[in-house]
Amino acid sequence: MRLLAELVRASNRVAATSSRLAKTAAIAEFLKSLESDEVEIAIPYLSGDIRQGRLSVGFAALQAARRPAAPSPTLGLRDVDRAFDELKRVKGKGAVAQRETLLKSLFSAGPSRSPVRSRRLPRRLSKAAARRSSASACSR
Repeated sequence: MRLLAELVRASNRVAATSSRLAKTAAIAEFLKSLESDEVEIAIPYLSGDIRQGRLSVGFAALQAARRPAAPSPTLGLRDVDRAFDELKRVKGKGAVAQRETLLKSLFSAGPSRSPVRSRRLPRRLSKAAARRSSASACSR
């Protein structure tokens, strides 16, 4: 099981260089270390998106769900993916409270420097939603 923190380190290596070859090598090295189902999860994350599409979670809900960090990285790629699957399924009466509970659980499992804890995740989720909205508007 690959930790989300490992994906963050790979992403940081990519961001730290301007060399396309170095970027490609960093991504390839990370992807080679993954199991096949983890590759399906990691590729959208590395490109600033998520597999599940729109989660119906706003920036304010993400900020409100922030919790004290876990002492060390324990959150795996599959853990985050499952949490996003659960968030995607939440609908109907009481959905806001259910989403809040799920988000609090997710945030408390992430270490303080992970994208789940930082401002990166809320921004990425917001940007992903905006890209999908723009794409659907253009296809009409």
